[in-house]
Amino acid sequence: MIVVVMFTLILLAGILAATLRLSLSSRQSTADQAATLQAQYVAESQMAMITRRLQDYQKLLTAEIPGPNGGSITQLQVPPGTTVADLETYAKQFCNKASVTNPWAATSAYAAARSTLDDQLYPDAKECVVDTTVNNADQFSVLADLVTPQAYNVLEDATERPSDINDPATVKAWWKTLLTTDIGTTNWRLGVRALRVVQLSPTVYRFFFGVQNARARGIVGNATRVMTASRANDGEWWFQIELPSLLEDVLMTNHHRSQPPSSSNYDPAGAPSVNFTDQRFDGSIHTNEKFLFDTNASAQFLERVSSVGCTDLPRDGRPASGDCAKTAGVYIGNVLQTPPSTEDTNAKRSKWITDKVAASPRTVGFVKMPDDSTQINYSKVNFTADYKPLPENASDQMAAANSAGLSLSGQVDSVELKAANGSGTPLSSYANSKWAEASGDIYQYITVKRREVTRNCTTSNWQQQDYWSWFKYYPTQTYVDWPSSDPETGTSLKTYTKPHYYVRTVTCQNTASNTVITDEYRYGPDMVLKKKPAGGTWAQATTFQDNFNGVIYGQNMTNVSGPARISGDTTGALDKAPPALASFAKITLAASGDIGIASDLTVSETPCTFSETKATPPCTRNPGNVLGIYSQNGNVIVRTTTPRNVNVHAAIMASTGQATVENYNSRPQSGSVKLIGSLIENWYGAFGTYGSGSGTGYGRDFTYDTRLNKGTTPRSSLFRPAGT
Repeated sequence: MIVVVMFTLILLAGILAATLRLSLSSRQSTADQAATLQAQYVAESQMAMITRRLQDYQKLLTAEIPGPNGGSITQLQVPPGTTVADLETYAKQFCNKASVTNPWAATSAYAAARSTLDDQLYPDAKECVVDTTVNNADQFSVLADLVTPQAYNVLEDATERPSDINDPATVKAWWKTLLTTDIGTTNWRLGVRALRVVQLSPTVYRFFFGVQNARARGIVGNATRVMTASRANDGEWWFQIELPSLLEDVLMTNHHRSQPPSSSNYDPAGAPSVNFTDQRFDGSIHTNEKFLFDTNASAQFLERVSSVGCTDLPRDGRPASGDCAKTAGVYIGNVLQTPPSTEDTNAKRSKWITDKVAASPRTVGFVKMPDDSTQINYSKVNFTADYKPLPENASDQMAAANSAGLSLSGQVDSVELKAANGSGTPLSSYANSKWAEASGDIYQYITVKRREVTRNCTTSNWQQQDYWSWFKYYPTQTYVDWPSSDPETGTSLKTYTKPHYYVRTVTCQNTASNTVITDEYRYGPDMVLKKKPAGGTWAQATTFQDNFNGVIYGQNMTNVSGPARISGDTTGALDKAPPALASFAKITLAASGDIGIASDLTVSETPCTFSETKATPPCTRNPGNVLGIYSQNGNVIVRTTTPRNVNVHAAIMASTGQATVENYNSRPQSGSVKLIGSLIENWYGAFGTYGSGSGTGYGRDFTYDTRLNKGTTPRSSLFRPAGT
């Protein structure tokens, strides 16, 4: 995924504080005064040269600049596959502390808003100050790698550019010269230096620069005029790298419509089928397609709303180009509304759509300006957003499970997670939004029930499949020259024996054993996973993993459950739903097929809801445990065994399917699915039906877990930024 790097520059006037140095005696002649004035003009001209240089560097480090025909030119971009580890390496190199294990020092500068534009706070920000005593050849790798070759064209004088913009070593050396030495001529000098890096979160970094000094000199005859400048205290450059994350929304859909049957025709440019009426979204929402609003909608959005308007998404995966074709718009009452041609920028198009959605008779509520509750904050609405592709395979999760996690074989009937003491008793005391854990007597339990699967295949006899034409036999089907030993693919295979073509079919079937195998595991804060032998005790267990990574992978997970509710509660009260995850547990459940949610799945300390983080005073709970649920080729299904008002504290993703409720259109109305986390799905799955006086299934009570966008994510590359 390509992600644009943001750049901000404090006004040059705030950076350059020029002071004039001139001594003139009262006895100077008119000629001397004329020469001095001319020298002043020369010095000012040289200072203008310095200012022009700084403006060029600002333009060079601007993410996008206007291009021909109303387009844009990308000047900075993060390469696909850039990881969190790559980003920290860039930062440590920039500080000249690549070999230092922990070069970070806490800073409170970003814990409180400095202006009304500071809508995102970073109380855990850390900074690393550049060590100017170290000569590090890779110090500016971040710039050599992220600045695109075409960006250097903003430097109009070719001699100012790197001699070979396509050679990484040459470009790196160019940046090193620019940012570690003074540049210029005998009449002007400019020193720009790298200052520090701020880690706002594990996925967001700011790189700071400052003008250390600038000097311009004008000489005419015997007259000399000197202008010097130094960096003002508040004058700094910075650009920001923010890796993409799929976990920044409470709800994100690839297709904003129900999943069509596999046998039906699919129109990529089709209309959405999910109607926004009176929903309340406690967190940001995003779709890669378009939204649909009821004619009289009163939906309320408490955070950002964004859509892309893709018109060529395949059923699964991403378009061949890696990006989608898109047109900005929104459906209102099933009628597509698109901005007129006079709205000729993305900002204007997005504002037009926002105003159309908010117009009477609708009472749709978007985020308002901090200082004017009657005005929409258009920075929180984007109907021309960037495309967010979903993961296309689960191979990384399988590899992670095999290396330091749990890889489950066969058909997995159930996975039970619980935080419990050494005797296996679930936690029972809940106060101040937290379940009490006894010191030295707390474990994360994982109990798996599975059945081994055998694969049986039958092969038909060879049948001739060809025809005679012009003295030659031709196959009636596409010919595949396959070895005589047929693979277990279940497809038609053909072989050639002169002069005929033959075909036979291989039909394979998986059969699960009737014998249920129970595997019990647990680990403590030391992250040492142990397995309990059949009929044995934990004292007999041998070390299974020394550093369990929390990834559990299987072909399917029919039912995933936590501890039973206390006293048969039906209200969904959190003090009646003992936690599935202990305070130290980060677990990702990943499957190629379906994953079923069969009960409450809560964590030991209830995460803050999105609204609570915006309250006065704000909620500050920051538990370290987190649950991820990922299905690659199946669905995430809320099973019929779940209680009323089921609680789920998790990041959930269905990469090709949907999150849905089993028998949503026939089971009795069961309250709401109370999600604290994030839901990402390929299709918008159904949870229930609603009508006058009756309904079925579940409603949605979703709130965003802000920890997911601040580095607390499941132990899996799926839930981290692209490529990690």
